[in-house]
Amino acid sequence: MEERVEDLWSTFLETRDPGIRERLILRYVPLVQRTVERMRIPSSSVMDGDDLFDLGVMGLIQAVDRFDPSKGTFEAYAVRKVRGAVLDGLRKMGWMPRNAKHRARRIEETISELEGELGRSPSEEEVAEKLGIPLELYRSTLEEVRPILMPLQRDEANLEEVLRAPGEDPSESAERREMEELLMEAIRSLPERHRKVIVLYYYEGLTLKEIGEVLGVSDSRVSQLHSEALLRLRAKIRRYMVTEAM
Repeated sequence: MEERVEDLWSTFLETRDPGIRERLILRYVPLVQRTVERMRIPSSSVMDGDDLFDLGVMGLIQAVDRFDPSKGTFEAYAVRKVRGAVLDGLRKMGWMPRNAKHRARRIEETISELEGELGRSPSEEEVAEKLGIPLELYRSTLEEVRPILMPLQRDEANLEEVLRAPGEDPSESAERREMEELLMEAIRSLPERHRKVIVLYYYEGLTLKEIGEVLGVSDSRVSQLHSEALLRLRAKIRRYMVTEAM
């Protein structure tokens, strides 16, 4: 007769017996498989399925060793640890440069490449697929790069300035007016939610928290959308500049 998992936990938490520990780990191996599958990591990932599963098992082992039953169910805790171990492993494998500016540039280049291939703005899922990472890791990276997103320089005009103060100076240069027109066209071509974030933040003056309330999403999600919107705009403008230079 198979021993109840509750009894295994009771014994392990009291004795820390290595044999019981191993039996608990084996009991929850299917949870690792389900969790990794639900992360929908692209086939173009830097790791194959076996590597990802191995990372997940490492997360499971940590979960068994560190579980505190007073803080919730083991299953919920284990899923968090498994997901975290897989995402950490992908980061350490160098799917992107360590430098945040370079990570932002790679996302921008990927968006630009996809726009050229698809003839439209790619979805978040398509960008993540092209990068070979799960959507969750792509979104967390957008948050990480937001503080260092640098203005797109074109002589004295830059993206941030044009967004915040379009057309205020009647004597502004023809080049700046060209940048404004290009930027307005790029904003119109953004996916609806990204476009709303740009308009509400730069033209309506709302905070990220206020935008989150309008869109019905968290501050963190607004931050991700804001970062991606800027990267999409930069990609469009760079493509235009490259085309003009040819």
